[in-house]
Amino acid sequence: MPPNKFTLIPTNPLPAPLHPPSDLATGSQNSVFVSRQALETQFTSTMMDVLGICIDTLQNPDTSSPDTSGPGYRCGFHYLYTSLTGNLGSTQPGDTAISPGFRSAVMLWNARTLTTQQAQDTVYKLGPHSYFSESSYVMHNWTARYWGGKGYEQLLAVKRAHDPGNHFWCHHCVGDNPGDATGDLVGDGAKAQDEFVEQN
Repeated sequence: MPPNKFTLIPTNPLPAPLHPPSDLATGSQNSVFVSRQALETQFTSTMMDVLGICIDTLQNPDTSSPDTSGPGYRCGFHYLYTSLTGNLGSTQPGDTAISPGFRSAVMLWNARTLTTQQAQDTVYKLGPHSYFSESSYVMHNWTARYWGGKGYEQLLAVKRAHDPGNHFWCHHCVGDNPGDATGDLVGDGAKAQDEFVEQN
């Protein structure tokens, strides 16, 4: 891993006071690919559970929430995308580098402002995979959620063969530290964040 892997300061992209990425302010959104079976059997109850989290924080604000719709709410907006390849009759090749969830899902659900634990208790139960480009900055099982266990190992072998120095790097990309859920800063990135916090 390059010692200066972060040249930008990672913060929660929601327009709120500074919330460094953590299990309480995960940055961006928790995403999950939802299969047809999960949509038919679990989606409604999961949506009600997520709504319950919102209602609870309306009554008892959570001061760790990055949601800007109100002080301490966990009622961030949700996106539901339904144009995925899991629809009946879609081509679903299995020899690609994308998440297996992308091939079997009929919906992508992006849920903002949930904590890591809330996401694990609700939306992540709908499926084992997330969409890399629209997902939480903080993710503990990112290698499996993005590429599946076997897929990640194959991609890592290619990465090590063609980029042994890990020069082409990004947070939670193939070759990143699989145990690093939060994108802990190292080297110059840590120094830059300390300076930023002192100035603000």
